[in-house]
Parts: sequence; C-alpha cells; structure tokens
Amino acid sequence: LVAQLLKEGTRTHDARTLAQELQGIGGEASGSAGQDGTYLWASSLDWGAPRLVGILGEIAREPAFPETEVVQLRERTLASIQAREADPSFQARRAFMGALYGEHPYSHVGLDPAWVKNLDRAQIAKAHAARFRPDRALLLVVGAFDAKAVGKAVDQALGSWKAEGAAIPDVTPPTAAPKPAVVIKERPDSVQTALVLGRRALPEGHPDLPALSLAVEVAGGAFGSRITRNIREDKGYTYSPYMSLSKGLAAGTVAESAAVRTAVTGATVTEVFYELARMGAVDVPADELVKAKRSLAGSYLFQTLSLDAYGSALASAWLMGQPAESLAAWVPKIQAVTAADVKRAARTYLAPKTFTIVAVGDSAAIKQELAPWME
Repeated sequence: LVAQLLKEGTRTHDARTLAQELQGIGGEASGSAGQDGTYLWASSLDWGAPRLVGILGEIAREPAFPETEVVQLRERTLASIQAREADPSFQARRAFMGALYGEHPYSHVGLDPAWVKNLDRAQIAKAHAARFRPDRALLLVVGAFDAKAVGKAVDQALGSWKAEGAAIPDVTPPTAAPKPAVVIKERPDSVQTALVLGRRALPEGHPDLPALSLAVEVAGGAFGSRITRNIREDKGYTYSPYMSLSKGLAAGTVAESAAVRTAVTGATVTEVFYELARMGAVDVPADELVKAKRSLAGSYLFQTLSLDAYGSALASAWLMGQPAESLAAWVPKIQAVTAADVKRAARTYLAPKTFTIVAVGDSAAIKQELAPWME
C-alpha cells in the first residue's frame, strides 16, 4: 500500500504537479512491493535523466500520503479483496502458502479486510519511515545518460539522506518444512475443485535451481509440458493447468495449479503425481530437454531485453543477494544441465510423497476423491 501511494504527492508537489513534471521529460513512475522488497521505478527520455533522479529522490524520501488518497486506496483495496475472496483459485493459493509456511511472512497471500478497514495515514507513514532507508536501498540507473549530470543530481537528491533508528530485521529462513498434508476448504455448491499441489523448494542462488527449473519446465511449466498434455489434452480434466517455481530470498516454492471438475479431483492428482514420479525415475529424452532449454533461455533473454526489464532484473538480483554477473551466467548454467541432473532434481524436489495437496470446493465430494492421500 505504501508503494502504491508513493507517487500521489510529496511535501512540496501534489500528484498533479508530479505527473506534469514527469510528463515534461517524457517520463512516468510507479511503485510495487513483493515478498522480499519494495520497488520504486521511473523512466524518462535520456536528456531528462537528471530531473528524473530528483523526482525519484523526492518521491522516495518525502511522500505526503494525502488522506484523500489513503481513503480511496482503502476503498479500492477492500473492493479488490472482496472480488478475490470469491475466486476459489485464490482461496486455494492462500491455504497452500499457509500450509507450507505457517507463521512465516511468506505465508501471507492477500490482505486482511479487517486490518484494511482501519487503515489510516499514520500507519502508512510509519511503514514508510521504517522501510525506506538509504542503508537498505539501491539506486540503479540504466540507459543512455550524462553520467556527470546524473551523478550531481544523485548527490543533490539523496546525498543528505540519513538512516534513523534501528532497521527492520531481515526475513529469516522458515523453520523446517511441515509434513505433507491434505487441506480441504469448503466452497458450497461448487462443481469444480481448485487444486494446488506443491512444496517448499529453493531460495534464489541455490546451485540446484537450473536443474530444478528445467525439471519444472518439462513437467508442467510449458504449455506443451507433460502434465498439460496429460490432464488437458489427453484427459480433458482442466483447461489451463500450470506448474510454477518461485524463488525468494529465504525460500522458494514449487506448485502445480489446476481447476478441475469435482468428479475428477482424485484422478487429476493421480496423473500429476504419475508424471512427477516419472520425471524422477527416467531420463528426459534429448529432444525434450533441448526444447525445454530453448524455452527457458529464450524467455529469460526476452524478458531482460528492454531497458526497463534489464534494470528490474539487476535490481532483483541485488535484492536476492546475487551479483550482477549472475544475469549473464543463468543461460550458460541452463545449457550445462544434463538429463541426469534433471532426474536428480525431480527425484529430490518433485517427489509426490513430499507434496502438500490443497483443494477448494465441495468438501464432502473432495474427501472421497482424495481419500487415498488422507490415510
């Protein structure tokens, strides 16, 4: 919420004036927050870079958080929460992360409406003061610009910025992973089951990530992956199954998600687990492995092609404690993975017996479908 409000005015410029200032240099700005950090991003034409740095510094250090904007954000957020609460896939994801991470901050998916209802400007300002500190910040400037002029602008905008008080402690790794479980959430009169199957995986920078990334790509990450072909193309159980691999600073998560007809809930789990077990037992054929490598490498290069994307990738690497050189090293690491590496990663991190199953829908019917995994 702090990130969303940053550009809505500062102590010396209201939101309209800031927008006009940015418009005058062909620029824009926005803020966002993830589980490991907050991003404040802005861009402009090359000749406007010094002024852009000044605006960015002002937004970061002196946001006003006008009461009217806080109220409007509160109402928008409550409406968004209400819409998401009606989505069974969101409910399943929230229950899944809660089952995996318990009280750890990574368990948080969405906001508590009771807390949002009481949100006020003082809470926003307090959160900003605690989290926006020069000793915890990176300024990254990417593109064509006058380095001397930008350096001077940085000194003027941020040179006097001082940290005050104790910093918020770093997020610690979660405690030992819980035992695999079956979690069922009731959604009355539902004819579908929202499924999430998965487990904790690896933090950013772990040496097994390239092999696990390829294992996930082959198993369920690509549109033509094994799980997709099995439960979408061959069986018709679902329309858009997808396996994801997230990599946080303290831990990572691997999850297969699908919305299926209630009557095939158990059959879907059986087929997903069959494909995952096969990944850990049999080498991926050479042509399938080459295809997966091309897909991962190509999408990675494409995603870092633009200046904005490249800057975001550099910032994310810093946030995850990785050197800038890690960006150039990723594709060669992917290319160096062997079929044996993929099999080992799948056997270690995609073993069905280690997966938690979360299902949202008609609980009575789901319990019957998932009975073999609840013993």
